[in-house]
Amino acid sequence: MYFSGVGHFKNPIPNDPGTTARRRRNVPRGLRQPKLEAYVKILVLAGHHVRELLPYRECADVMRKALAELARGQIQQPLRTIVRPRDAAGFMALMPAYSPAAGYGLKAICVTPGNPAIGKDAHQGGVLLFAADTGEPLAMVNASAVTEIRTAATSAVATATTTTAASATSAATSQRHCWRSQANGCNCQ
Repeated sequence: MYFSGVGHFKNPIPNDPGTTARRRRNVPRGLRQPKLEAYVKILVLAGHHVRELLPYRECADVMRKALAELARGQIQQPLRTIVRPRDAAGFMALMPAYSPAAGYGLKAICVTPGNPAIGKDAHQGGVLLFAADTGEPLAMVNASAVTEIRTAATSAVATATTTTAASATSAATSQRHCWRSQANGCNCQ
């Protein structure tokens, strides 16, 4: 995926061919692994990039589809792992997932309750995306921005689903009431 919105970086990929070639000159010939070296390109999106490129409405559409696929067992989403070291300032949470269409994803966050006192968000982390077919890393995305947008979008989907289900239940209840009333001689319209 390439986002033109981040094209203002002069060279967002520090391991471009020129850099790799310069590094290779400094490695003794016997230690080089010919043909095994590959260029890794990872898209890195800061919070403002995510907010610019991921509108709530589009995210809601994606979440509606993802939740349906998760319910059908097409997406794997194991329970999160929490790493809580003794005497640490906070803890780390790891949340993996896999979708045949989208690939592997891992949200890794550190929650440090003391951060707000020094002007930082208590939640710090990234969402890592990997190719489904090769496992190659594709992107690292600011987790706070993704969580902010995804939570709002998922809430909108849940509200719409609940409202639709509640409306259907209400309509069915009204219809049953009407049938009962008509059976008792009432003509409700």
